[in-house]
Amino acid sequence: MGSLTVRPFSPAADEEPWDVFVRGHELGTPCHLRAWARVCTGVFGYKCQSLMAWRDGRVEGVLPLFLVDNPVLGKILLSSPFAVYGGTLAVGDEAAAA
Repeated sequence: MGSLTVRPFSPAADEEPWDVFVRGHELGTPCHLRAWARVCTGVFGYKCQSLMAWRDGRVEGVLPLFLVDNPVLGKILLSSPFAVYGGTLAVGDEAAAA
């Protein structure tokens, strides 16, 4: 088995594999899907900082992240703004930790 690589999400290349992974994961929610990310970036202006874990050309984990400039907290990273579900989805401990 190859090594695990974590890299930033790229909208042009990664949207379909991201959503396929989320839909196939038992803990995947609508808040993990790219449609919710488009709402967060398009409507609220948050900057997408999402990460994906890959091994041998397969997605092994995703972490939705958004840079939010909050007047109270300052600049923070949030997994799912305005949603109660989010966080890491992974197929194993290594991908989750990465």
